[in-house]
Amino acid sequence: MLVAVVLGLANAPVEAGAQAIDLEADHVSYDQQTRTIRADGNVSVRWKGSRLEAERITVDQEQRRIVADGGLRLFTPQLRLDAAFGDLDLDDETGRLTEVLISIEDLAAQLGGSEVRKGIGAHYTLTDGTYTTCKTEEGEAADWSLAGREVDIEVGGYGVLRHGTFRVKDIPVLYFPYLPFPAHDQRQSGVLLPEIGVSNERGFIYRQPVFWAIDKHQDVTLTAGIETAARIGLSANYRYEPARNTSGEIELAYYNEKIRGNEESDIESPLFADVNIPQDRGMVSARHRQEVRDDLELYGDALLVSDDLYLREVEPVATSYVERSLRRSLRYTVNRLGLLSRQGFSTLGARALAYQDFVDEEKQTLHRPAELWAAADGELAGVGYVLDGELTRFLRRRGADGLRFDGSVTLSRELTPRGPLISNAWVRGRFNGYQADERSVLDEDGNEVDELEEYASRAVGETGLDLKTAFARDFALPRSRFTAAVVGAPPRDEEGIVGRPSMLHLLEPFAGLRFTSSGDEDNVPLYDELDRIDDRTTFTYGVGQRFLFRDGDDAQREERARFSIAQTYNVEKKVIDDHFSDLDLSMAVKPVGGVSLSGLTSYNVGTTELTGAVAEFSVGDLTIPYFVPKGASLDLVYRFARNAVEPVEPPDPDEEEENLETIEARGLFELTDRLAFGMNGRYDFPGGKFVESGGGIRISSECDCWAIDLGVVNRVNPDETEVRVALELRGLGGLGSSALEYQTPGLAGVEHGRTIYGRYGW
Repeated sequence: MLVAVVLGLANAPVEAGAQAIDLEADHVSYDQQTRTIRADGNVSVRWKGSRLEAERITVDQEQRRIVADGGLRLFTPQLRLDAAFGDLDLDDETGRLTEVLISIEDLAAQLGGSEVRKGIGAHYTLTDGTYTTCKTEEGEAADWSLAGREVDIEVGGYGVLRHGTFRVKDIPVLYFPYLPFPAHDQRQSGVLLPEIGVSNERGFIYRQPVFWAIDKHQDVTLTAGIETAARIGLSANYRYEPARNTSGEIELAYYNEKIRGNEESDIESPLFADVNIPQDRGMVSARHRQEVRDDLELYGDALLVSDDLYLREVEPVATSYVERSLRRSLRYTVNRLGLLSRQGFSTLGARALAYQDFVDEEKQTLHRPAELWAAADGELAGVGYVLDGELTRFLRRRGADGLRFDGSVTLSRELTPRGPLISNAWVRGRFNGYQADERSVLDEDGNEVDELEEYASRAVGETGLDLKTAFARDFALPRSRFTAAVVGAPPRDEEGIVGRPSMLHLLEPFAGLRFTSSGDEDNVPLYDELDRIDDRTTFTYGVGQRFLFRDGDDAQREERARFSIAQTYNVEKKVIDDHFSDLDLSMAVKPVGGVSLSGLTSYNVGTTELTGAVAEFSVGDLTIPYFVPKGASLDLVYRFARNAVEPVEPPDPDEEEENLETIEARGLFELTDRLAFGMNGRYDFPGGKFVESGGGIRISSECDCWAIDLGVVNRVNPDETEVRVALELRGLGGLGSSALEYQTPGLAGVEHGRTIYGRYGW
């Protein structure tokens, strides 16, 4: 940035010569013999939106030089430059400035030096150079700064900092005898800031990334890491995008566990008793997307690890915290390679898949080594149609496997597309054909209990009728503080008349009838849900309500609340004790900006039990006088699911129900402009403990040029407590990882103002 500033100062008078230029001073003289212009006293030169002020300026037209002394100041829309003296040669664009201080508005940064010398071309030398993003008063030292005895810069290339230091309040705390750095605005190769932490399981954690910008289409990040109580290793993340329609990413990692003190090739796992892990561990992760033609796409995804506990124990480097949490809880990985063709309203595809099971290698894990499918949809003579076909090759370690063809045809037509009652009828036919390679059906102990036929088939017929209507009423709202908070400030017309806020209430009853008839399934293997579609006749009914507000007659309506209730009646079969399904209720409310509340629940009337529920609450920019005066944000998620296993008759009083019930929250509370604290955690009610928890404090500078996070994270999977430190220097980057910026898969989707609808579990 300093390079551009000096270059702009050197070129400004030349450029201004061809433009309009205004010169003002207390006294201006011109020596015709020496062709020298001299301006003294309150000199001000204006050109192209910039202004140069000085006590004295001398322009030597013969030698093409400008000399400014007695102090000079340059003002542009992007920066301000102060210097004690300047001597610039306009022809070869060389010169010298002394006691330079530059303030950059966009970056809120200051930099300068005792002397700045510009050589031929784009070469610059700074003596006693400094850089900081801290705002300082005159005579005060910056909270932090970078300083170097000498800095050589080649614009568009690289620079070298010699005898440089990182300073806190002008006190050197870190020394760099020689530090090269890039001097252009493209992606730069170089050493990135490290990540540091402390864990009771892994010891002191240090990761040092190095970035290599191969060219504008590809780059590599190499990260060396050490965990003093666990492992040492290296990872590489390669990204490429050679064309607009081709991109991908490959991540490789290798770790050695010998640092744990084991001499054997296998090491006892700290997570599970009697489970060993290899001393040498690794991972391969890949993603590729390529548009072969306008209508043909090649895609591939891979995630392979050396052992079943790798993803639980080893923290990946090139992923987000949410993805790390998801990887840690994977039961198996999916690797796929496929082609997808889109032509109008039809699609064709083929793919090969492979799975890596982390739980039990002897389980009957389902594999789909290959799939072919085709689908098309459209409308013909007022009848909509969807055609879908799929040929899948199944392979399992134990039990039946082979080929399956699944084909379906769906036809639909709107019976009353207009009017108070909207109705739609549809019919679907499905055919499944099977060819078995392995025909044995095994029980849980691996004993053969049945043998399937080599060829089998099954047909399923479905039809349905959907009905819905709506009743609406518009309510005028009184003008009040509550109305203004919910709807917004009422608008005024040209004559100053205040617009009338209103609320539109929509009542939307709906109903649906479904009939399903299927063929015999005795000789059909069980691969997935398509193999066990049973006979049923169901009637679904319910009602939804929506509330839309607007602040004036011509304003856009905004939905602030929605509620629904629905239930299904099974005509042929009982669900638990009767024919009625759970009663499903949903709600979503956004009363004011930054606040949202939503929930889904299922209640079984026959057993008078809650079978499942989820509730989300989110609030942002909340201020509480005397407690949280500067604002707070809070996200809360509650989940409940009743155990689906049928109870034992008579019930065992000593055995508790293993229901799923958790509450998960995160919050950040700003107490002052410089101090904030955050808390987070996930509590498991059946286990009676926190499975994840953490928190810490954030201290920021008064000028917002630095912030430091100190915190602790505790979790069960894996069982460890980790101390985290994160330092953020504005203008330079960050160091470490924060315990306050907490995200898990359960909280990742909770955003301010988000609403969710539908049945819980769908």
